[in-house]
Amino acid sequence: MDSLEVFSLIAGLVGGLAMFLYGMNVMSGGLTKAAGGKLESVLARVTGASPSSHISLELE
Repeated sequence: MDSLEVFSLIAGLVGGLAMFLYGMNVMSGGLTKAAGGKLESVLARVTGASPSSHISLELE
């Protein structure tokens, strides 16, 4: 295995990991936009707290 093959393997692994993480970030942003308000209201109902208290906990 020469150095070019090793570099190609490492570049492919790093590139694939970067694309996976980017896709996860985009997907989580889309889910947040799609279910943001509804998810907050469900959390408030289940926990008995107001949605603003959940937001303040996330910011700390």
